[in-house]
Amino acid sequence: MSMAEVNLIAQELSVLPTDDQSLARLARAGDAAAMEALVRRWQVPLVRFLQRRVGSHSDAEDLFQDTFVRVYENLHRYDGRSFKTWLFTIAWRLAANHLRDRRQPAGAEALEAVHDSRLRPAESAQHRDEHEGLWAIARRELSPEHVQMLWLCYVEGFSAREIARVMGKSWVAVKTALHRARRALTPHLSSAGFGPAGTPLPRKDGTP
Repeated sequence: MSMAEVNLIAQELSVLPTDDQSLARLARAGDAAAMEALVRRWQVPLVRFLQRRVGSHSDAEDLFQDTFVRVYENLHRYDGRSFKTWLFTIAWRLAANHLRDRRQPAGAEALEAVHDSRLRPAESAQHRDEHEGLWAIARRELSPEHVQMLWLCYVEGFSAREIARVMGKSWVAVKTALHRARRALTPHLSSAGFGPAGTPLPRKDGTP
């Protein structure tokens, strides 16, 4: 990246709001810089999510672009609620259409191919191994749908209501599925050294 590009980004960030909802409202009003800021902000987490969903990085990149095309075309419908939930709902539906067109399920290795970029460098060696091991157990013991719910909950930080909107399910169904998935995983995680029996999976902020 050239110094001119760095300066341009710095100038944009200095005058643009920092929250997604305000950026979306500006983008809806025709502010190209606000739209670009949203694209930059969500590129890494959304591509990661889509890659886990469809099992291919190149397909995930294409779907990321398709998602933001759909976002741009539908900004007039955005009602000011959680932009993240709205964005992931669009991405989820596009990925579902992609998989349906492809006539095969997401790749079995997709979960293990995903790395949580939020880990600090000092944590990366041991914690990445633990992270991958935990999700390998989840993939082995749970249905793909339950793994996706757990990922949205513990990695993306979605609430049960947000997961319900993204996946097109009822809030009660999601809460029930998450509870059953955690109970099903507990003995396997305990035996693998992830914590004592009965300890729930930690959220990304460390809370149960």
